[in-house]
Amino acid sequence: GDAAQRFMAAARALFAEAAALLRDTEGPQWVQVVVREPDQDDLYAGLYGLCRTLTLEEPRIRAQLVMAEPRIDIDTLAHQLNACGAAGFIRFRDGRAQQRVWREIPPPLQPPSAPWRADGVYLVTGGLGGIGTIVASDILRRA
Repeated sequence: GDAAQRFMAAARALFAEAAALLRDTEGPQWVQVVVREPDQDDLYAGLYGLCRTLTLEEPRIRAQLVMAEPRIDIDTLAHQLNACGAAGFIRFRDGRAQQRVWREIPPPLQPPSAPWRADGVYLVTGGLGGIGTIVASDILRRA
């Protein structure tokens, strides 16, 4: 099918497998979703979110998305995965594992100018919370 159909089928399969594990087994469970479609990281990125949500919502399940190379044999993949640990997302390219990590981005040399205009009209929703109050105060101060 098309990309949307493939994604929905994969998402349904993930939830069906998780439901079966929770219903039929006791104790912690490990779920690995392996995708072997080259250059489809964007398409299946949503599955990573589903894996994370599943892990957060159900403490007995640890879920992992693995973007494997299309022609890798199962024994090689298993060996590579054993060496990688329990990261939530692993992508294999040219035989090397890549994981998503947080990295700090250095601040710009000059702070950006404020986007507020003196003659602008701004609607701040949720302004009773902390962030809304800060944004409204900044608009008043700079515009």
